[in-house]
Amino acid sequence: MTETKGSKKALEISKEIFPMVKEYYLNAHEYKAQGKPVAWCGVAVPKELLLALDIYAMYPEHYSTICAIRKTAVDFCDHAEAAGYSRELCGYARIITGLVLAGEKAQEIAPFGGMPEPDFLFITSCVCDTRLKWFEELQGHSGWPIQYIDFPEKMLSKGEAYAKEAMDYYYRQLESLVSTLENQLGVKYDEAKLKAAMDRSWELRELELEILELRKVAPAPM
Repeated sequence: MTETKGSKKALEISKEIFPMVKEYYLNAHEYKAQGKPVAWCGVAVPKELLLALDIYAMYPEHYSTICAIRKTAVDFCDHAEAAGYSRELCGYARIITGLVLAGEKAQEIAPFGGMPEPDFLFITSCVCDTRLKWFEELQGHSGWPIQYIDFPEKMLSKGEAYAKEAMDYYYRQLESLVSTLENQLGVKYDEAKLKAAMDRSWELRELELEILELRKVAPAPM
């Protein structure tokens, strides 16, 4: 079989991004070493809330792409498949499940020393059904607790009354989550940090929309 080679094409900004990605993971290890809490999160969790609680958010799905880039993904998938997980299962799930199952052996090949062990897993009902079962499997192998948020979707399409009720339901869950994390982890919610994080997220969202507009150009830069 002919070996495939990675593409050499990349945007100039990509050269600046990778050192930032590396710093993100190294900082996570330093954060954990200082005794501060770390969470492994599914995408679409309210990260701003974690920032307001001084909890370091890590994303297994993102890390699995790092493993793929560094060509360690297959090794971790092999660990998962040897434990009985099907090849038909989501690649993200197989990589990270295999990473956890590999234990200390994983540290020998895991990029950036792997992800620091989480104090809890954080998942929502958003995006896909696989994610919740995947995190439940991680809990089964590790014993890490799970925090779960049920996020109502397509609220406005069901009318304003339903949307208001749904958002109230969501806010009550957030309030309960903050209380639980404060009690369990000894952290303290900071309203000013939440506002700063929300402002930053809004700026990033505006930038994302600007980038998407630029991608309408033919030929597109990406």
